[in-house]
Amino acid sequence: MKLNVKLLFVGVFIFNLSYSQDNVGIGTLLPHSSAILELSSTTQGFLPARMDSLQMASIPSPALGLMIYNITDNCYWYNNGKWTSLCKDSVVNMDSLMLGVIDTTAWKLKGNSGTNPSINFIGTTDAQDWVVKTDNTERIRVLSTGNVGIGTSTPSYKLHIVGKIKTDGINETSDKRFKENIVAIPNSLDKVQKIRGVFYDWRVSAFPEKEFEKSKQVGVIAQEIETVLPELVKTDEEGYKSVEYSKLTALLIEAVKELKLQNENLRSELSVLTETSEAQSEQLKLNNELFNLIIEENPELKAKLNTLSKNN
Repeated sequence: MKLNVKLLFVGVFIFNLSYSQDNVGIGTLLPHSSAILELSSTTQGFLPARMDSLQMASIPSPALGLMIYNITDNCYWYNNGKWTSLCKDSVVNMDSLMLGVIDTTAWKLKGNSGTNPSINFIGTTDAQDWVVKTDNTERIRVLSTGNVGIGTSTPSYKLHIVGKIKTDGINETSDKRFKENIVAIPNSLDKVQKIRGVFYDWRVSAFPEKEFEKSKQVGVIAQEIETVLPELVKTDEEGYKSVEYSKLTALLIEAVKELKLQNENLRSELSVLTETSEAQSEQLKLNNELFNLIIEENPELKAKLNTLSKNN
């Protein structure tokens, strides 16, 4: 009886097993040429070896591509130099795995929890740049030196943006306790008179990579500012110049104060001139009154003056 059962099993197995050259099919007569083994069923599935994490960690020298079902984490795992979850996109730390603990702290597309910023991060561990892309186009680059570029792959500042930015406000560090050698800007009004405020258009077609706006612009010319206040002009690695517009405010403040002082001096001089003019007018009035009094008291002189007036 046992022999008959064995023969029956072998017959059923051979009936369901098909060979096609070097391909084996179970449940199909035409196994795919790219697969050495193809399983086909609409009612049953493939059941791999099932084990817990300790048992998985105890597999000696696992072959590349080895697949098991980890009952501790309820997921498939395979070996490709490391154990990886096929359903959680997490990577198993082999050191932790040997202790029977699965480390699933790799970054996931749907968010992470329980992370430690001192050891968990997005980035590189070598001297390579880190790049963020959308639509397969680079948008952000962090150089290995720490400079961050948005719209540029060669940022020359801590934050280098090519394009226009919008913000509700920018606070620049300006505490007196950080500063020394503080002096007012001298001859500020004269400096203002040497620079121009201009309308201009960007050379959009000549520098498409700069993403300049096509609309009419208002501003200053870096080369002109450099001759007056070189402290406000920076030159990049390619030789192009930029201006720290916000710091022009300091120049304008001192220029307004100089202009106010000039106005006050002019007012003072005008006041003196006005007082002198009023005094002179009063003196002239007194002189006229005295002259009239003398004429009235001297009839003969009055007659002569009347005669002269008629003759003229």
